[in-house]
Amino acid sequence: MIARKQVSEGISPSSQKRVECNQIRNADRFCVFAEKYLADVKLAENTKALRIAKYERDIKETFGNRLMSEITTDEIRCH
Repeated sequence: MIARKQVSEGISPSSQKRVECNQIRNADRFCVFAEKYLADVKLAENTKALRIAKYERDIKETFGNRLMSEITTDEIRCH
């Protein structure tokens, strides 16, 4: 049904799917976001060092390589 609607609107369903897959493939991983945040955040040096150590020790291994859209609040609460 959706494909027929797209065709009637002049949109190629396969092109649309390819674009969506590329957006997911090129989306930022959690590690990119977290490391950028930790580099740019303005905190006291000790607090910043503590947060970086916590990220490296507890969070990076579990969530680092995943897409932001894949991480759910339940996973965060359980971790």
